[in-house]
Amino acid sequence: MKVSVRLTWLAVICLGVTVSLAGQGQWRSLPPEEPIPALEVRGREWTRQGCIVQPWGKSQWDIMHGEIGDLPERLKRKFGFNAIIVVPPETLKYHTGPQYVLTEEEFSRSLEAYRRAGYRIIMYTSITNCGHGPVWQEGYLSKEHPEWSQIDAAGDTRNIYHNPWLCPNTGALDFTIEYTKGLVKRYHPDAVMLDNNQFMWGENGASPTCYCDSCQRNFKEYVKQRFASETKSFFGIKAEEVRIPTEAGDLYNLWIHWRSRSMAEAVERFRRRLVEETQAKPVLFANTQYMWHDWSLATDGQFQHEDLVLSESRFLDSVWMSAKMVVGKALAKDRPLWNYLGTFDEKDFTLLKPPGEVGRLTGATMMHLSNPWLVYYGFDQHDEKNGPSRKVLADLFFLRAEHPELFNGLVHWGSISSIISVRSFNYQKTTMIPSHLEKLRKAGIASEGICDLYLDTKELAQYKVVVAEEVSSLSAAGVKVLSDWVRAGGVLISTLDLGDCDEIGRKRPFSVREQLKADKGKGQLVIAKNNDEILREIEEKVAEKFAVVESENTAARFIEVRPYKSANGKLILHVVNHGEEVKGGWKLRLPEKIVGWEARGRIYIPGRPAAMEIKVSGKNGAGATLEMPGIDAYAIVELDSIS
Repeated sequence: MKVSVRLTWLAVICLGVTVSLAGQGQWRSLPPEEPIPALEVRGREWTRQGCIVQPWGKSQWDIMHGEIGDLPERLKRKFGFNAIIVVPPETLKYHTGPQYVLTEEEFSRSLEAYRRAGYRIIMYTSITNCGHGPVWQEGYLSKEHPEWSQIDAAGDTRNIYHNPWLCPNTGALDFTIEYTKGLVKRYHPDAVMLDNNQFMWGENGASPTCYCDSCQRNFKEYVKQRFASETKSFFGIKAEEVRIPTEAGDLYNLWIHWRSRSMAEAVERFRRRLVEETQAKPVLFANTQYMWHDWSLATDGQFQHEDLVLSESRFLDSVWMSAKMVVGKALAKDRPLWNYLGTFDEKDFTLLKPPGEVGRLTGATMMHLSNPWLVYYGFDQHDEKNGPSRKVLADLFFLRAEHPELFNGLVHWGSISSIISVRSFNYQKTTMIPSHLEKLRKAGIASEGICDLYLDTKELAQYKVVVAEEVSSLSAAGVKVLSDWVRAGGVLISTLDLGDCDEIGRKRPFSVREQLKADKGKGQLVIAKNNDEILREIEEKVAEKFAVVESENTAARFIEVRPYKSANGKLILHVVNHGEEVKGGWKLRLPEKIVGWEARGRIYIPGRPAAMEIKVSGKNGAGATLEMPGIDAYAIVELDSIS
């Protein structure tokens, strides 16, 4: 009987056979689509260690005009900056006004000064607005090529920065590639950044873009190629009748998927042409805004076609920043993750946020081994107000620069992972950050993220437990990966909706959950009703809890620990204090699985001249603890040996 169940199960999820149930008609898996070939990741030798400064508007003039002297060296020495992103002189005037312009000679001379100081040069550009180039900014493209504009279902364009955004499925793509090739040939940057690399909503908000003629034509061709004569059986219309829908349904969801795929194709085309057609062959990445509130930006497909992953992180506190980095690492997969830090006051860009807030935000980025990206606001103004926050940043980045062994070559320590379900977010409107993550982090358990988009290629053998909270949309390949892993002995903790829908949100007529129960092999499927049950199940099955032993002056907001293992066997703990009200010393109880060792430890605190010895009490699974000193925002603990 068990063999029969397994064969039926594998036939359903792998072969795409028709399933017929009484009253439910027929259901078939989607036909496969051709993958988009991707270049190998380039530039890792410097992108993994990047510390990026971005002057914008007048601050670029401040950092590049006139005789800048040893400013690049001073900024590098104090803050550890080793990369700078700039806009060319022809576009700077649109952000500053005529009184703060750079001549071509000034700009080139400054670029060379930053190069001599060891900086990598990143050139700002875009598909959606041609990098604010004059032909876009002054309205030439909107007049000469209105057919290149992103439009919504009502025919409205998106006009942030005064002109319609450009659609990557039109001639705008090749135009902006040629424009960027000109910048690359002129300035020889190490990298190119595509800003706002996304679709949007029309100006009046009728619908997400894009319904332009090119998108209509390309989407129809995609459906014809993928579904051919089966189009009507899947969507109720013939292939030649396909138009981008405006109402929810299976075809609408397929369009959501295609929008992301088309943006990925545009990024890959851009990337290949820069590599193949320029001497500089720069690294390419985009500002992807991967934590947008819904699916409308269509950034999901881009990540595997970039050399690194970047997003702006403004308006967040450190708790959310850390959670966002879990998502970012899952989306980046094997690529470096860069994080644009909102360290400046949103109401007055000349001011930095208070030092404690700056330290927590930056620490919550660094603890995930993400590279910091700072906008050059508040660095040369209001010394009395901004000085303390600048010092915090300088101390954090000095620690990072002086001790690369605490950041580079580390692997996550632990056997727990959480699925980041982009598809469920898109089609079932779940949250991108699973709610159980904060519950685990507050309990001292650091779960790593796995993106569902890569689940079919992700190696799960390293994990003992995988948590699938509200992962209702799963591809057939992803279901098979989970099924194989559970049969081999994995513990899958899920909510009741596991795999109820396929990769575009179509309701399955059979239960993935019941099939997993019937064919779990050596493993276990646990259905959890809430986050308390998820936490309880994890605590019963793995001993990976770094418990904070509270003292009198430890308040409710939590101290987070992110554990890593170095190549030479050391345990590296990145620690963030998420609340300025948490003062004084405290104890950290180590997991019981760290046994059989006599540990020596050191703690690195930003601003301290050297590491301090840290006391380790207890051993051999008897609840060993670290005697932690007070930490304002961030620290790193290094333990010499682990089991």
